[in-house]
Amino acid sequence: MSQSIDKSGSWTIETPIRLVQFVRTTFELSASKSKLLILKGHFSVNEKPEPKPGAELSKGFLVTYEPKGPTTHGPFG
Repeated sequence: MSQSIDKSGSWTIETPIRLVQFVRTTFELSASKSKLLILKGHFSVNEKPEPKPGAELSKGFLVTYEPKGPTTHGPFG
């Protein structure tokens, strides 16, 4: 069964993989949906936002998913 997409979570990478491939297999999503979630800022790698679907993930990297995406603080956020 796939990981619920409405809950945040973190995973440690065990085998090198591209971020978009990791999202596709972890959440059982299409490539386009996976790419969109990444581009919208829902994923961080090693506690830093990662907006590039093609980012290479190495063994030991920490990937975090936040369903609400990035938070903005300022006059309009």
